[in-house]
Amino acid sequence: MLASFFTGLGSWIVIIHIVKMAMDNGLSESEAARLTMFLAMGGLAMRIPAGLLANLFGRIKICVIVNCCFCLCHIIIAIPGVASSKLILALFAFGAGGFSGAHFCLLPSVPSELKLPERFSNIMLVAILSPSGLGLLAGPPIAGAMHTSFGSYRPAMLFAASCSAVGCALLILTAFVLRDVPTVSGTGMAKSIPRGTTPLTLPTEDGDDCVLVVDGGNGSAEEKKGKEKRPSYDWGQLGLTRDVYAYSQEALQ
Repeated sequence: MLASFFTGLGSWIVIIHIVKMAMDNGLSESEAARLTMFLAMGGLAMRIPAGLLANLFGRIKICVIVNCCFCLCHIIIAIPGVASSKLILALFAFGAGGFSGAHFCLLPSVPSELKLPERFSNIMLVAILSPSGLGLLAGPPIAGAMHTSFGSYRPAMLFAASCSAVGCALLILTAFVLRDVPTVSGTGMAKSIPRGTTPLTLPTEDGDDCVLVVDGGNGSAEEKKGKEKRPSYDWGQLGLTRDVYAYSQEALQ
């Protein structure tokens, strides 16, 4: 949540303020307005490649790389004298628009790599996008206030870079903390459940009890109902985690 808020906080500063920033650096109003075209072109051009790379190397990794590049663009444009070049401003607009577009293209898919139960993944999607929207609303006014106070967009660009860097750090921390969360499908979850514990009894739709046990040999979960043994439950559908299972064991003992 915090990662999405900080990345959103810096993302729209360039989109809202690039025309005024270009005019402050000597471009005419019409020349500065054309930079919005480069923003749109970058956002269109980088979304699909970012998605393809995310499928190959992982969404969180590519999202971090995209935000690092976004941060670097703002640091470069904040260097004194750099923003006075029309070519540099055009490249900056293309890159910032592209990396920002790629970020928001990848952001909704990040929960799928956090190995959470499906119901939590749905909640996480709302929890990620809502703070990001708040950041998008708050960032441009803050940048405008900084421009009014300092008389330059350099502090605002550094602020956007800082927000992106903080968001990257929090995203990496989130992936690191959740790296050991068990997989929520089939045997991945079953292998994370302690062996040799009291079976967990759950009711079925027809009113009978269903007993979930853990095989001490290979750790596979099985369902026993009467004399019939059937394939294992999908632990993701049950929404059970290791902690919930451990708590149920204590309640049954």
